[in-house]
Amino acid sequence: METEFFSPDEVLLIQNYERGKEILTKFYESIQQTKNLVKAYKDLGQFFISYNNKDLFAKTYTKLGQILFDQEDLFNASEAFQTVVKIHPQYEKSYFNLGEAFHAIGNSKAALEAFEAAIKADSHDSDAYCGLGDGLCAFRKV
Repeated sequence: METEFFSPDEVLLIQNYERGKEILTKFYESIQQTKNLVKAYKDLGQFFISYNNKDLFAKTYTKLGQILFDQEDLFNASEAFQTVVKIHPQYEKSYFNLGEAFHAIGNSKAALEAFEAAIKADSHDSDAYCGLGDGLCAFRKV
């Protein structure tokens, strides 16, 4: 079974959940087929929420958002990132990704707010500063 998405400790934790091993097996089988990729990540995220594991939920839904972003499904990507921010506001990566999605959609104001939140969450996040700069330039053009 592939385990590159999860660390070995995370795999052990998931396998300790009731049905965890079955869920992981189905997940890795599903991601082999691109058409099932989004559904696989959504299902896995819901599995983690059902066990109140916000960290693994956030990691999974952030990956879901990145996949949707790469597929240029920007609206659904931004929704995935917003869901992470709502459920696990301490998960810093999602603020930057949300800013990127809003910037790509053309929502400069929301992008600026997301990049500012990313900087507030991690003042050493150079990508967030770059995103903020790009967002400010885009906002000036509006």
